Amino acid sequence: MKGTHCILGAAIAVAACTPEATSADTSRPALHRVIPPGLGISFDLPQTWVAESLAHATVYSAPAGTAEYFATVTVEAMQRPPGSLADTLAAAYATATTWPQFAWDERTPTLVAGEAALRYTVRFEKDEVLRRQIGLVLERAPFRLCVRYAAPAAQFDAGQWIFERIVQSMRIEALSATGSSAPPDGI
Repeated sequence: MKGTHCILGAAIAVAACTPEATSADTSRPALHRVIPPGLGISFDLPQTWVAESLAHATVYSAPAGTAEYFATVTVEAMQRPPGSLADTLAAAYATATTWPQFAWDERTPTLVAGEAALRYTVRFEKDEVLRRQIGLVLERAPFRLCVRYAAPAAQFDAGQWIFERIVQSMRIEALSATGSSAPPDGI
């Protein structure tokens, strides 16, 4: 896998994307709207980024061969475990806490599109590369979502604007009543 190690469980598949906004800053790429099906969320990402469906997540990244290729945005849905968003985050990173140089830099309750979320940053060494992640864990009854930006530490700051754009542009809509408490899969 590319520049991130995915930690949370159940996955969503490749998202439907519709072209939308363009970047106001001409030094940054044009953006498009990403709409992961079945999750009731949407957000902006660079238009050139592509989706890769893995067994446990959808990972978005710049095309191979570009400097941003090893920076990723991952969207994961998981069954809602008992406890708080902080409990979910701690469980998701339980194994990672044993990795070299693991450290929490931030764990802050916040609101995203009017919904409760937990914003976090973490750093660790994986495959002999120092990495950083910034993300959100969102309550999305009947499941929880994790949306995170990850990159090698040397590239992290240059691309953090992507995560901030996700947070600023995120829209949350009502989910249709399906009667299922499981997160969507195989979409």
